[in-house]
Amino acid sequence: MYVRNKHLSSVYTTGFLSPIQHDLISNQAMQKFQFKGTWEFDMKITHLAISSDLLTSSDSIKIEFEDDLSDEQEPLNSQIMAYEYLEQKLADILETIEEHINKREISVPLTPILDKISILLSSKDGFSYYLVGSNDSFQFLVYQKEVIYMERMGNKLGSIQNALKKDGATLIGNHDFVPRKYSPGPKYNTLKPAHQKANEAFEVNLIRWKHNDRFKQLVEQKEIDINGSYKNLSFLSNACFVSNNEIVSFLLEQGAATDGALHWCSYWNNNKKAIALLIEKGVNINFQNDFGWTVLHRQAHELAGLYQQKNRALNAKWETQSTDEKIKDRKATIQFLIKNGADPYIKDKMGRNAVQVGTHLTGVFAAEIEAFWSGNAEVR
Repeated sequence: MYVRNKHLSSVYTTGFLSPIQHDLISNQAMQKFQFKGTWEFDMKITHLAISSDLLTSSDSIKIEFEDDLSDEQEPLNSQIMAYEYLEQKLADILETIEEHINKREISVPLTPILDKISILLSSKDGFSYYLVGSNDSFQFLVYQKEVIYMERMGNKLGSIQNALKKDGATLIGNHDFVPRKYSPGPKYNTLKPAHQKANEAFEVNLIRWKHNDRFKQLVEQKEIDINGSYKNLSFLSNACFVSNNEIVSFLLEQGAATDGALHWCSYWNNNKKAIALLIEKGVNINFQNDFGWTVLHRQAHELAGLYQQKNRALNAKWETQSTDEKIKDRKATIQFLIKNGADPYIKDKMGRNAVQVGTHLTGVFAAEIEAFWSGNAEVR
C-alpha cells in the first residue's frame, strides 16, 4: 500500500506498540530534534564515543531525510522518530551491521565503508527504515536495529523496494507524475531536495514522459532553449535516446544542434527513425565523441553484444527469436549508415575502427559477423 500520512494515528491503529515506539510517542512533547528546513546534515557522534571500523569519521555521519514531490515541507513523524532513535542507538545499529557482515562471511574492504544514513519515507508501525551505506560499497536496509537486507551498490532501487515489500513496509511513492516547476515552500522559503531535482530535470522529464505539447509550447514561448541540456546531454540527444521522435523532429525543425545525437539513437534503442531524420537534416554522420567513436563504432559494439547474447541463450537452451530480430534490425541500420556515408574505418583514440570493434568475437558467431562486415565495408 502506498500512502503519505504525516500523522501518528496510523501507529495507534495497529493495536500494539513496541517499547521503543511507546517511549518515543510518550516523550514526543520533549523531542530534542527540531526540523528547520534542512534535509541533509551531519549528525555529531563524538559524544557517543563510538569506535567502529565501519565509520569514515568518529566525529559525525551524514544524515539524509528522504523526501518526495508532495507539498509537505517537513519529514514524516515516522522519520523524526527514527532519527531520535538513531541518535541514541547508532552504536547498537553499527554493531548489528558488523554481526550481519560476519555472519554472512562477506569480504569487506579494510577501509571504512559507512558514511551516510538515509531515513526513508517507507515505514512499518509508524517507524521509518534506514538505508545505511556509502557511495562505493555496501548498503544495509535497517529497521530499528535489525538488518533487513544487504547488497553491494549497483541495483539500488528495485532490490530495496522488493525488500521493503517483503518486510511489510508501508511504501510511499509519487503517483501520476506530471513534470512541473516547484517554488520554495512558505514555511522555510527553500526547495526540498526532491523539488530541486525535479526543477533541474523539468525539460528532460517533459521529453521522457512525452508531454510533447507542453514542451513545444514552452519552446515557442522562449522558455526552453532548443540547445539546452540536462547533465551534459542535449534535449535532442535525450529525445533520440528515449525514442520520442515527435520531439526529435520538432527540435530539428527548430534548428537544434545535432552533434552527438546519432550516438544516442544507437544504444539498445536502435532508433532507426531518428537516425533517418538526422541524416535528412544533414547531420555529420562521422562525428566522433570524446572517445573518438563514430556512430558506427557504437553500432558495431551493440551488434557484437547481441551475438554474445544469442550465444548465451543457445547455451542455456533459451529461445533466440527476439535476439535474431534485433540482430537483423541492427545490421539493416549499419547498412543504412554506410550507404549514407558513414565510414567504418575511422579510428578511435585507441586506434580501433568500427570493423575491429565489431569483429572482436570468438566462438560460434565469429565467422558470421566477420562475413557481415566484409560484405558491407570495403576492405582497406
